[in-house]
Amino acid sequence: MRVSDEGSALYYNTLYEMDPAQLQPFRYEVFRLRDDEDMAALEESISKNGIIVPIIVFWNEYGKMEIIAGHRRIYIAQKLGMTTVPVIIKMVDLLGAEIMMAESNLTLRSKLLPSEKGKAYKMMIEAIYKQRHVNDERAPVEHAYEIGERTNEILAKQVGEGKEQIRRYIRLNDLEKSLVDLVDDKRMGIRPAVELSYLPKDLQQEVYDYYKQNDVTPSHAQTIRFRKMDSEGALNTEALRRILDEGKPNQKPEVEKMIITSPDILNMLKKYESKMDKERRIIIALKLLEEAEERSRNRQAAENSEQAYYSGEEYI
Repeated sequence: MRVSDEGSALYYNTLYEMDPAQLQPFRYEVFRLRDDEDMAALEESISKNGIIVPIIVFWNEYGKMEIIAGHRRIYIAQKLGMTTVPVIIKMVDLLGAEIMMAESNLTLRSKLLPSEKGKAYKMMIEAIYKQRHVNDERAPVEHAYEIGERTNEILAKQVGEGKEQIRRYIRLNDLEKSLVDLVDDKRMGIRPAVELSYLPKDLQQEVYDYYKQNDVTPSHAQTIRFRKMDSEGALNTEALRRILDEGKPNQKPEVEKMIITSPDILNMLKKYESKMDKERRIIIALKLLEEAEERSRNRQAAENSEQAYYSGEEYI
């Protein structure tokens, strides 16, 4: 039992109706609030039926109620102007709250970004490890850990994912954010991203700069070479770019290359930074030119046909 700011007694595991303004968001940002299809569907459900699944909170060390699960529901409730939401207070400390928060989101959310999984798994594995080495009466899952069981094995069992895949997701936390965004946007796979996470930050940035200029991400095989060369002290910007210039094994070789030397064209393209943007602009221009030429041919054919009709050539 705890006493609220208003002086009333509040009991654990009991359903209450509370003002959403009383609830603080969880201190560590792991899962993003995205206005996607899931959010739209949840908002439609709440607007029709109210909040069916209660918000889960815990008393933090400052005597405030901190949200464990339900950030999207709170966001929608405030958006809809709801004055109260259903809340259940759990008897857990910060470590227990971290595990519960990550686990509930991994279970309830249908679409999670790789970076979100990486943050959640890292938070859970660190919390489980600490929880096994503290003595706190509010750590309710401590007794469930078997003696000799490794922390990563416990996590794998809890979330239903392989230990190696969990390790890959956690490694994303050591990757430059610009590269993490490429993984989240499905422009680069997790395996090459994991290999890149072992490189120094400046070389990671070089990989992203190369992508921006050439719209090319490295293959898994290339990133393995990067990591090996870095461990041998042989990887630098020049070596990295030389390997990237080789292209991916599954890329088709270019049949023909053309070097643009016209000052007029180069001047028109100079405001576009990446190679991809320049190529896109050229393609759009060529398509518009082809369409204009096609219209011109059709117009000329129609004029010729009309002239032939009036001159009688059509009947010859």
